Amino acid sequence: MEAFLLIYNSGWWTRAWTAQEAILPKVAVFRYGDWTMPLNDFWICQLNRIHHFGSPCCAVAYQATGDAPGPRGTIDNVIAVVDCVKSMQNENGPYKTLLHVYRRFADRQCLDPRDKIYALLGFLSPHMPKIIPDYTKAVGEIYVEVFCAMIREREGDLSTLLGEGFNSGKLGLPSWVPDFSGTYGAPGFHLTRALRAYPLFNACGTRQGQLKIVDNKTLQVTGSCIDKVQAKSTLVNASRTDRFGEILEDWRHTCRQQGIEINTTSRDKAFSLLLVGEMTEDMLTTKYRQLKEDDPDLPTDLQWQRYMGPKADGSTLSRPYRSTVGCMVDRKSLFVTKGGRMGLSWPVVEVGDEVWILDGANTPFLLRRPNGNDHGTNRLLVGDVYIYGLMHGEGVDDTEGVESVLLI
Repeated sequence: MEAFLLIYNSGWWTRAWTAQEAILPKVAVFRYGDWTMPLNDFWICQLNRIHHFGSPCCAVAYQATGDAPGPRGTIDNVIAVVDCVKSMQNENGPYKTLLHVYRRFADRQCLDPRDKIYALLGFLSPHMPKIIPDYTKAVGEIYVEVFCAMIREREGDLSTLLGEGFNSGKLGLPSWVPDFSGTYGAPGFHLTRALRAYPLFNACGTRQGQLKIVDNKTLQVTGSCIDKVQAKSTLVNASRTDRFGEILEDWRHTCRQQGIEINTTSRDKAFSLLLVGEMTEDMLTTKYRQLKEDDPDLPTDLQWQRYMGPKADGSTLSRPYRSTVGCMVDRKSLFVTKGGRMGLSWPVVEVGDEVWILDGANTPFLLRRPNGNDHGTNRLLVGDVYIYGLMHGEGVDDTEGVESVLLI
């Protein structure tokens, strides 16, 4: 195990330029000192892992050990990286646009922030927008040009605005262009997950719309502002924390202060669905499915009591539910709106942020008035959010309240 940890802790896994080394060759071999192993052997390990996940003994083992970090978690993390390598090698894989490529490697690191773009050019297929390396350009200029190319490639689809990194305030970027130089955690948990789950929702109802690039500083959207953030939690969840019980109590306290009481003795319908974003992930297919109110993957009353206790004991929860909670709430803040709705957002959320249903968007978004200005049509993009009770067109009026706003 010590030898395996040496490999896992190597910086090679985190570098932007090394992605091409493993993925582009038809045959790849890992070498560490005198140790070598074909990439295909890792893939066989992954197939066996998936088969094991589906076995009854695995379900019992995970209930016994919970989600505590350790050798199992380390192995899972390495295999997840190798799974990414294999997926990208597969010509029928899901990464067929410029946006998909850069989101898949958003967690990679490099010394020159320009290389967060240039180090991945080898993955681009002929039908993708052409990017020519130019190290004389400012980093912010490169990021704006590339993201505009992504928007055009996707014909203005609003799912282009999913994920982290927006409104960074860095490099002179407008709020709607992500800071590619940042690293945003495991891409399988956040970035690709957002796109996979996106089709489950329909926040905009029948409204159609798209992103319109006005210039390199301005993006036009249409939609309706239907609510505002009234309060946000004090604590932000972190992956594999031992304080999850304390975090859940802080989130319940935030709700109580806004007049929302979370039931801890029997399953609270809204809060239990909020924690997983109304969905669970199939471990075998990595696809998401929408949960119904009586879904067997949801906790029983007894399981809910234990989960809402001081230790947040989730050992008896269904594995799909427990795993999805881990993905959904990782690095998230809970917020409550003026209208009494609960939601989850990245920690950048602020009291006063506006809840918007944008035309053509499957999820709600938070927008912010620049400098607290109550007048004008300019807004800053905060990001996409999950809000219980707004994901399926409940907040849409198809005939009134549509505005055109400029994201700057």
